Amino acid sequence: MFLDAIKKAHPDLTVISSGASFDPVGDKENAGFDIPAPGIGDYHPYREPNALVEEFNLFDNNKYGHIIGEVASTHPNGGTGWSGNLMPYPWWISGVGEAVALCGYERNADRIPGTFYAPILKNENRWQWSITMIQFAADSAMTTRSTSWYVWSLFAGHPMTHTLPATSNFDPLYYVAGKNEDKGTLIWKGAAYNTTKGADVPVSLSFKGVKPGAQAELTLLTNKEKDPFAFNDPHKGNNVVDTKKTVLKADGKGAFNFKLPNLSVAVLETLKKGKPYSS
Repeated sequence: MFLDAIKKAHPDLTVISSGASFDPVGDKENAGFDIPAPGIGDYHPYREPNALVEEFNLFDNNKYGHIIGEVASTHPNGGTGWSGNLMPYPWWISGVGEAVALCGYERNADRIPGTFYAPILKNENRWQWSITMIQFAADSAMTTRSTSWYVWSLFAGHPMTHTLPATSNFDPLYYVAGKNEDKGTLIWKGAAYNTTKGADVPVSLSFKGVKPGAQAELTLLTNKEKDPFAFNDPHKGNNVVDTKKTVLKADGKGAFNFKLPNLSVAVLETLKKGKPYSS
């Protein structure tokens, strides 16, 4: 009744229903809710990094639309779960797991119009939730961008207007390809998660219409400390995230070739007339 009344008065609005924490795409009988079209749901996955990776294809080939209203890695892999404590701050492998999830959501952008990290801010003097994107206190020197901030900022800085089909397999490399018609660029976003024996993952990336010698900017995020549990600590003022930008040229077949280290996150965007875009 509410959906019918809202759509009649405001047909341009999207009606979002109360969300699910588990099984947002199962059968109506099992999913825990019944959302009549064209309304969409609101999914809130707080997970271990491994669990976010396991949900990479959760929204593939299903009819349910959702926003991901809240999402974050909160507990270590193999930890005590919700009966235990949250991690004190976002840690490196948590951000890589979130990057994998973001790739999965963006691959299904026709049914997932938005994704949101939560919570965003933590006052170091008093808080209810330790995992947050940015930490702060009265002393401005305590303001800290978490490992997750670098991942989400990178992905948000390279928006796609359309996704493109991809033909390679996933695991341990997870990715999404697309284009930004407003800028006239092609974009690839990916993450390498738990590769075999920690080996680098070779990538040979081809876009239709890209000619030999074309240029693209690759932004690579890695962990300076080589420790999956490393985090940016506002009490230390450290930053464990290494950000490296490289301009690549397409080879004789029009492919961009590079390697992703284990537990790394990357975005490649083609350069229009040789000029990089800020992110």
